[in-house]
Amino acid sequence: MPPRRTRKLANPITITFEGKPLEAEAGSSVAAALVGAGDLALARSSKFHRPRGPHCMRGGCDGCLVRIDGVPNVMACNTTAREGMRVERQNVVGVGDVDLLRATDWFFKKGINHHELLTGVPGVQKVMVSFARRISGLGELPDEPRAPRDAIGQRSVDVLVVGGGPAGLAAARGTARRGLSTLLLDEQPEPGGCLRSFPPGARASFEATDGGVDVDTLLASLVAQTRAAGAELLPRATALGVLEGFDWLIEVEGQGLLRVNARAHVLATGAHDPSPDFAGNEIPGVMSARAAGRLLREGVLLGEQVLVAGAGPYASAFAEAAAAERARVSVMALADVVEVHGLSTVTGATVLTPLGREQRIDCDAVVVEAPPAPSFELASEAGAEIVHSSAGFSPRMAEDGRIARKGGARPLFAIGEGTGASLSPAGFSAAAERLADAIARELSGGR
Repeated sequence: MPPRRTRKLANPITITFEGKPLEAEAGSSVAAALVGAGDLALARSSKFHRPRGPHCMRGGCDGCLVRIDGVPNVMACNTTAREGMRVERQNVVGVGDVDLLRATDWFFKKGINHHELLTGVPGVQKVMVSFARRISGLGELPDEPRAPRDAIGQRSVDVLVVGGGPAGLAAARGTARRGLSTLLLDEQPEPGGCLRSFPPGARASFEATDGGVDVDTLLASLVAQTRAAGAELLPRATALGVLEGFDWLIEVEGQGLLRVNARAHVLATGAHDPSPDFAGNEIPGVMSARAAGRLLREGVLLGEQVLVAGAGPYASAFAEAAAAERARVSVMALADVVEVHGLSTVTGATVLTPLGREQRIDCDAVVVEAPPAPSFELASEAGAEIVHSSAGFSPRMAEDGRIARKGGARPLFAIGEGTGASLSPAGFSAAAERLADAIARELSGGR
């Protein structure tokens, strides 16, 4: 069965997908609107044109790249649906639902190395290379030349916090309470970060002794406390990179570009969902538990017969919420999934039984949770020294959160899952106090 909506649209708008009108919830992401309408295969892989669908719902994969209003390579998960929006698949040879290059997998059932195909055959190899170059890539140029993005202006603050999850909120709250002007930005429509990846009404255990926390209550409390402390929260704002003088270039959705000059910087960029280690992990309908929870929060259930693989707070919360929506849910260890079957959607999975035998089961969606990998890319661009640990790559830091980096006078700090730390709102609050004290001392000249 395709995905379905779990509730009626409260504020419906109309967008078009592949020329067909469909209703969407005003303010929802384009990805949620399309998946809620039953369309999972939104994108195509760049070389073999295999179907791809949303996997992370946070702009960290290519499964929801679409063409919107004539502009290619737009992240549907991070784009807000608006009335009259025109959405199309891209990188398709044929029509959206039937890409002619899918025949490649039928002819070459054991795979294909396109770099060596027809190598050495006079004349033919040159034709094949030319063809491969023409059909690969990520869509076509925009319908019309894009005008330069407007510059909103420049802001100067004491502290810039990048990332609005529980760690970023804690850091912004701590520096604002110390009288420092603090700007927190996040690319999502609302602050909360990973906490918005739990289904509505979910309870989750973050600490060994918390006994389960109401996530919505925790989320509302953290946001309210941060605003009450005096921090400014700027949603739908993406940090594009570092400019000369260590200013940061920010793009605010629907407004333009903003240059931010800050005396100190805090990175709270969170973590990426890894790709699961089994065959068929790229089939539309295989999704991280965080992404599936975020969809459910937007009123979309991924499937009616869902295999939940892996353990963790997101998987547990999603499994419980999906069961409450009358979905048939099977839960097992991630290592017990051997292969997921299907082409443009999940049709089943091969798993290991308790006796170690392979068995095929029916399912129309696979939701996975594995240890996340720190999102270190922005820290690296800012000159941070990157080290590797069991958690993945992350910036080298001092106890107070200061990042070791090459040159530059303005202090750079990090906090949260982007540093390799586990999700812990209480732990982030304690780390934020140390971080805020260090920043306050730094900006006051060490006093």
